[in-house]
Amino acid sequence: MRPALAALLLACPLAVAAAATPAPQADPVSLFEGRSTGRGELTLLFGDARPFRVESHGRQQADGSFRLDQVVNFEGEAPRKRHWIIRPTGEQQFTFTLSDAAGPGTAVVEGKRLTLRYPVNRAGVRMEQVLEPLPDGQSIANTGTVRWLGIPIGHLRETITRDTPIDPAR
Repeated sequence: MRPALAALLLACPLAVAAAATPAPQADPVSLFEGRSTGRGELTLLFGDARPFRVESHGRQQADGSFRLDQVVNFEGEAPRKRHWIIRPTGEQQFTFTLSDAAGPGTAVVEGKRLTLRYPVNRAGVRMEQVLEPLPDGQSIANTGTVRWLGIPIGHLRETITRDTPIDPAR
């Protein structure tokens, strides 16, 4: 080890301990188990922001999958029901189906962040959502980008509030 690096590490024992401690990891169960409510806006192309509200209920299934049932309410439209089925495929990776998507999606965990990618329709429109717990332990920030053939055409911003706090031990 180089002397300068050794001196720096000896001078910063807290930094060494923090580097040795793995960061908490997100997972769909810890983020969405139980009931939650989301409020946000979806903006497509040059249109106005469309406010929405989502009521969710997530639960672990006997087969090891996780099911998230939702009722989505866009202002001025009839409520729409949908559901997600999420399955682990490897360390920090998942696949899922979403009842109103055009095909299966993927989810990847990076630290506390969960990134979802899935086809919205068969015309080349795809969604990428990034979900991250907020410091209050009760809420999740959900930001998304809608792309058509790789070109951004819309944005999603939502705050999801859980009925019970997120378990930091998960």
